[in-house]
Amino acid sequence: MRTDLLKPTFSPLPALVLALALGIASTAASAQTPPPTAATEARVEAVEAPEEPDIPGTQEPASLDVSDDGDRVSVFGGNRTIEEGESVRDVVVVGGNLRVRGDVRGDAVVVGGNLTLYETGRIRGDVIVAGGRFRNQGGAVDGEMRNVDRVPGVATAAEARREARSERRGGSFFGRIGRGVAGIISTLVFAVVLAAAGAALIFYGYRYLDVVSDTLRASTLRSGAVGLAAMFLVIPTFVVLIVALAVSIVGIPLLLVAIPLYPLAVAAAAMFGLLAAAHAIGERTSEERRLYDLRHRNAYAYLGTGIVILYAPLLIGHLMGMAPFLGWVGTLIKFFTYAVIWAVTVAGLGAVVLSRAGTRRTFAHPPAPPPDDPLVDDDPIFRDSDV
Repeated sequence: MRTDLLKPTFSPLPALVLALALGIASTAASAQTPPPTAATEARVEAVEAPEEPDIPGTQEPASLDVSDDGDRVSVFGGNRTIEEGESVRDVVVVGGNLRVRGDVRGDAVVVGGNLTLYETGRIRGDVIVAGGRFRNQGGAVDGEMRNVDRVPGVATAAEARREARSERRGGSFFGRIGRGVAGIISTLVFAVVLAAAGAALIFYGYRYLDVVSDTLRASTLRSGAVGLAAMFLVIPTFVVLIVALAVSIVGIPLLLVAIPLYPLAVAAAAMFGLLAAAHAIGERTSEERRLYDLRHRNAYAYLGTGIVILYAPLLIGHLMGMAPFLGWVGTLIKFFTYAVIWAVTVAGLGAVVLSRAGTRRTFAHPPAPPPDDPLVDDDPIFRDSDV
């Protein structure tokens, strides 16, 4: 005999199916049998004075749908009490509370309500409660006790009101703080990863990065148009590549290499374009604002400045989103910042295409550097260029 409440993993579907099946069978049996006798009417009590809060809307006896075939009791839309000395086989209550002071020889199922088992009560079968609570006040349960906190896909009125209030207020205080901190951390992590990738690119391939950056600065509109066209042609090009390789005997083995490498190549080109755009933004900003002394002007500083300019508004947006009444301002800032980052990435991708990944300087015409710039004097790119 177990009197503690066990909560194993349980799907409410069997409870719902059992409730509907018992309800349909009981309704059909009650329609075919003669009118109930006085003894039967004594066993069926629709509603008693509640000893605990009832489900709202279930206190009116006129709203009940009760069926009783002498052994099985089904109640839809109301409360039910099995009194002391009363014995039934199975009892099903949907949308109400069940109180057991007597003997239930079979199963007790409650959907959308609470089940209370008193000291004089006994349930010889299983106890199934979906969308409510099971309270054992000293009774006996011979079978299993299964409690599902809520019916999947069904929200109570109180939950709906709480969710509506939460949406109107922009979420709870701790929810806003958590989302803001998570956004700040994710932005910082991505910026650090981007800076690390850019530093590696500068160290191993500065010549190519500089050519793409100069192409973007000299032909901004053309780079943007080419990048936008490339974005639309990514998928059609992939399809054409797959078909071209599939129709040839030699190309079939290459499919195993082309399918995974093509998306990686596109992502690498987009990342290359974003880094070149950040370098161009930082270089242009330093020229206008004189942010660096000539001794400290270098590609690393340009790249870091560009990344900060691009991603600092996201940090501001996440911070403002944590304030109770400034969440919409933070959302607007983040939206426009993401739009700018997307546009910059597209333009950078176009510059990568125009310059053939930094191997062609046809469209790159960087501005004339200061005559006393030591970086330019030692940079083979400017020594070998036609500018």
